[in-house]
Amino acid sequence: MQNDFLTSTLLYHVSNGNLAGSSINTGGSSGSALGPNRRFITRGSDKYINGSKILATDVQAENGTVHVIDKVLLATGADIVQSALALKDAKVFIAPELSFLVEAVLYADLAGALTAAAGSPSFTVFAPSDAAFKQLGVDLGVPLNVPADIRQLPKDVVTAVLLNHVIADGGKFTSEMNAGNVSPLGGTALTFGAFTNGTLTIKGNGNATVANMVIPDVQTTNGVVHVIDRVLMP
Repeated sequence: MQNDFLTSTLLYHVSNGNLAGSSINTGGSSGSALGPNRRFITRGSDKYINGSKILATDVQAENGTVHVIDKVLLATGADIVQSALALKDAKVFIAPELSFLVEAVLYADLAGALTAAAGSPSFTVFAPSDAAFKQLGVDLGVPLNVPADIRQLPKDVVTAVLLNHVIADGGKFTSEMNAGNVSPLGGTALTFGAFTNGTLTIKGNGNATVANMVIPDVQTTNGVVHVIDRVLMP
């Protein structure tokens, strides 16, 4: 993980002021030292902040209050496209994850639609990793060894596949998702599996195998991104 991103991640965990456990209520939110708000969600008897389960509240420290959660909160401070670019260029993690996805978005001329100011309509985006695109090439019999190989595929096909990964639902964390079907911008239903250990599987209509979330719940300024291990086919 890069130092700048690590710093932003740590700041995202810190509230603006002392946040008491009694203030953690469903539908509420809390500002962070990084800037973006964190959302509070109740699922059954459990409480979540974004996609992270709150394990304990009101642990008193000398200079504030600590609330224990089960996984790291991630926020980029950038929009969906800029966040993907940061992953592509290894500005977040040491090894790039989304080089093929960025190439596909540029090829399909969808960068503008996914680049929106904070406060604009938000999306939930399932972002296939580089390994997912390479597996797609194996499945299609079209070698996808480097990102530019995406341009061997028809542009309309790439566009349809990408739209199958975007849901215009305000941007949802895993804690807000349930098993069942949901309609992406491409129109062909995606199927969510059961919520288990903080994540869900996702399956496209054209997939024989479900996709797993490998980096869930990344908050951007115009949506929530979940990195997955398989391309979702219409």
